[in-house]
Amino acid sequence: MHEEILRKVLEKVKPSNQDLTRMLSAARKLQAIAEKKMKQLGIDAKVMLVGSAARGTWLKGEKDIDLLLLFPEKISEEEMEFLGMKLAREIAGSSGKEEYAEHPYVRMVFEGFEVDLVPCFDISDPTKTKSAPDRTPHHQQYIKERIKGKLADEVLLLKQFAIGIGIYGAEAKVQGFSGYLCELLILHYGSFMELVKNACNWYHGVVIDIEKFYSDRRDLSKLFPNQPLIVIDPVDPKRNVAAAVSHRSFSVFIQACRDFLKSPSLNFFFPRPPRRLTQKSLREILKQRETRFIVLYIKHDGMSEEVMYPQLRKTAKAIHTGLVQRGFSVLRYAVWSGDRHAAIVMETFPKKLPNVEARVGPRPPIDSSKFIETYINSERTIVGPTVNEFGNIVFEIERKWRDPVSVIKDLLQKRLGFGKDVADLIMKGNCELLIDAEASKLLRNEDARLFLSEYFDDRLPWYR
Repeated sequence: MHEEILRKVLEKVKPSNQDLTRMLSAARKLQAIAEKKMKQLGIDAKVMLVGSAARGTWLKGEKDIDLLLLFPEKISEEEMEFLGMKLAREIAGSSGKEEYAEHPYVRMVFEGFEVDLVPCFDISDPTKTKSAPDRTPHHQQYIKERIKGKLADEVLLLKQFAIGIGIYGAEAKVQGFSGYLCELLILHYGSFMELVKNACNWYHGVVIDIEKFYSDRRDLSKLFPNQPLIVIDPVDPKRNVAAAVSHRSFSVFIQACRDFLKSPSLNFFFPRPPRRLTQKSLREILKQRETRFIVLYIKHDGMSEEVMYPQLRKTAKAIHTGLVQRGFSVLRYAVWSGDRHAAIVMETFPKKLPNVEARVGPRPPIDSSKFIETYINSERTIVGPTVNEFGNIVFEIERKWRDPVSVIKDLLQKRLGFGKDVADLIMKGNCELLIDAEASKLLRNEDARLFLSEYFDDRLPWYR
């Protein structure tokens, strides 16, 4: 049964010779354009096709091509960045858009492919990098020497599995499995099915060290603290290839492997989409849930997802903490970012807290005089001091915050613990609060509609 499913998947995802020819043709044309621009600008650099397109682990239908613009180690980081971005802009022309991850790069569209032009250093020692892309040529060489033929097919299966269960990509939005991580996992276990069988028994902090750099695994918990999956980079033993993998993505992968082993299905690779949300269905869902659904809808000027998602998550956590500290429960929260807008969703309960709350003080032998002084003459005190059944001094006082919207408005005024750029956008007034059915405004944007659809149909994809 498993073999039949995997055969069908491979038929769908393995590129044909025609697909490969088309992609490689576009890549070669781009390399020629890059080399021509280097000569025109008098820039000493090399261009290299990297990633799955160059390693034979490219999925059919993938539109990504990665080109490195490699500069000599002898120049400074500032000069490399300046010359690299100048060259990238010249190559991309009007279709280019500057993006930022750890360092700036240019994204362009060429013959239907989305191309990343990434400046970096041409280093001889991958353990002495100045930026993350510097290692990529060494990753390329390591993988190309070891993954060929049937092993490449196994990588394709794993990549599509990760896509299907929603954890493919190391970018900030996904926090999942990169293509390189998928390649290393297949290299280590030898096949997709062996990986699935072994992953069923993974535990937090599991270590995969292909080159056996570390004899004592205890050292790794200090080197990579609180990281659920540790895969030592074969070209740089101080780097965890799985560093981007969140606790959620790690757990989703393990559960998917366990479920696939028990009940194999194409749904793991090609899941059904979530139920498409409409204004009517949104109103019905909110009525059924009886929570307070609050959306902080933010307008931005095209900030990169790599910048926005970490800041949105940081801001969401600060808002979550503020709500909980004021007596509200948060059922769930989520974040989303698009081309020009972003959103933080908070689903809270109750919709309104009672007017009274208890303030519990110390019990003997701790002196309670300062606690009593704080509340005895307060205008907000309703009852007290008294002593509860546990022996604590207690006052019952008038609650300051009764509804979650007022709490969030106060938090937006203070912006403590918010992501810097998100805080700046809020301070400038580039945001609005949408309460309950007002969230239907997001449905005008198809990406935001998908985000809300997934939020309210929040099932592991293969269960849809």
